[in-house]
Amino acid sequence: MKLEEICKILAQTMGTSNVDELNKILKDKKTEAVKYRMASSSLGHFGFTGHIKNITTEGLKVYDMNKVTLIRFEDIDVFELAKPRAERPVGTKKPEKKTIDPKKTAYTDNDELRPKKLKKKAPSPNGKQGSKFIPRG
Repeated sequence: MKLEEICKILAQTMGTSNVDELNKILKDKKTEAVKYRMASSSLGHFGFTGHIKNITTEGLKVYDMNKVTLIRFEDIDVFELAKPRAERPVGTKKPEKKTIDPKKTAYTDNDELRPKKLKKKAPSPNGKQGSKFIPRG
């Protein structure tokens, strides 16, 4: 994307398309920070949504967690105002217990339900048994 296209989109919320005036508005702490969404294949699957700090000739400087990252204009394919997050429900309902319908079970007769056969234990080895370190008397 080009600088002029991004300035037109920023002008819709900021009121001006001049880069110097936009930078002053973005640096002013009194103005409300607006989030923008940038997407492309180089920015990852979902792209990047965040606050813009500064506009340079190379790209946009954005706040990325606890640092500032430069996103170049060549890397941006989609630039738009971020959509507001829908409120998430506070409490989640517990899933209802499933009741098993006896008609739909695979085993209907008790004859088919047999316990597993137990394996026989291996015979103990012949010869001397016990510890080699304990004297035998």
